[in-house]
Amino acid sequence: MEHQEISFKYIKSEDFKLSPKEISILKLLVNGLKDKQIAEELNISRHTVNYHLKNIFQKLQVNTRYQAVSIAFIYELLK
Repeated sequence: MEHQEISFKYIKSEDFKLSPKEISILKLLVNGLKDKQIAEELNISRHTVNYHLKNIFQKLQVNTRYQAVSIAFIYELLK
């Protein structure tokens, strides 16, 4: 049986290409804030928060807030 080499791509935080606003929202998610609280904190509408969350989930390839927060910690996105 032949040995096959496996290569791993090491993902860096920059690879996710989060915008500054998305990073701000992700930080607030990590702190446990709800959409309404995030909107108030950033002085934006809840609709805008949802728009950014949708983009964050897509870029991180997740479906839930919990998964987004987990990825933020795993890949140290909030340094």
